Formats: sequence, C-alpha cells, structure tokens
Amino acid sequence: VYPFTSGTAAWNENHTELRFTPETQYIGGQDYVFFLDEGLRSADGQRLTAPAYWDVTTLAGPQILDPYPLTGWTDTLRPTYRVRFDRAMNKESVASAFTVTPNIEYRLNWQASTLLITPEHILTPGIMHTFSISEQAEDMGGNSLTRAFTWTSGGRFSVDVEYIKKTPASIRLRFSNPIN
Repeated sequence: VYPFTSGTAAWNENHTELRFTPETQYIGGQDYVFFLDEGLRSADGQRLTAPAYWDVTTLAGPQILDPYPLTGWTDTLRPTYRVRFDRAMNKESVASAFTVTPNIEYRLNWQASTLLITPEHILTPGIMHTFSISEQAEDMGGNSLTRAFTWTSGGRFSVDVEYIKKTPASIRLRFSNPIN
C-alpha cells in the first residue's frame, strides 16, 4: 500500500481473495495505491501477466448506511430509531448535530457504530417529525459527515375491530398502543 500503511493481509480459505486490514483507519479523502508484488505466483507456479495495482480514493467523511425506520409511519407511538454509520463516530458531535422538529425529548444511545434514538414519551398520534443529522457530525478522526441526512417519521394510532359471533355477540377492539 502506498502511502505505506501498517496492517495485516490475509487470504481466504480458497486463496482467491486477499483482504488488507489497516492497523488504523484510512484517512478520508486520501489517495491510496494497492499493488501486488511482481514475484507473486499462482498455485500452479504461473507469474502475473502484468503488474497488478489499484488506485483508490477514500471518502472524505463518514456516511449513514441504513437508518430504520427510514421514512413514514411507525406502528408504535414510542419507536426506537436506528441510524448506522460506516465507522465509529464522535458521540458528542453527533448529539450536537442531531435535531428533531417539532421538538420532542429523546434519549441517544450507541451500539457500536449504530445510533439509537428513543423518544422519552409516546409520540402524539398523527404528527410527523423531521429528524436531521447535519454535516457537523464527525467520526473519531475529525472527518465531517459526507452530507446531511434528514428523514420524516411519526407514530400511527390504529384500532382493529373484530366482531365475535357468540351469544351474546361481542366486539373486540385491539389498539396499536396502550390506552389510559
């Protein structure tokens, strides 16, 4: 690897895939050249027909991979939203870059590189909230989020009605959320 990067190279069990894992995180926005030694031979002794190398540019900042639920109504009035990043994040910078409109009280927790957002109270049924994480969110290396991320979600309240044919007949109501 150029520029030199300490790390470990390991083949898969079939010796068809080589994985390089750096000791430290790649630098965002940096150009790297990965190359194979010209003396490398195949299992049957064949040399490479041409020098093998790859130019790679890493993304400058972290990215959001898969938020859940992304957009729309949830079937609960107290959902836990999950936002997974592609790398470890500076938790304080993410907390200050995070907003919800209209404002609600919420708790932020982390599971590895996944942010968990849990409202402190049940959401008002039928109200959509806009969640945003600005570019001020940084990874552990100080690289800012590649682009701001916004999604809209809200809690839906529903009632399922079931008519039970018995004598006497009755109706059963099932609510999507607890009722006081």
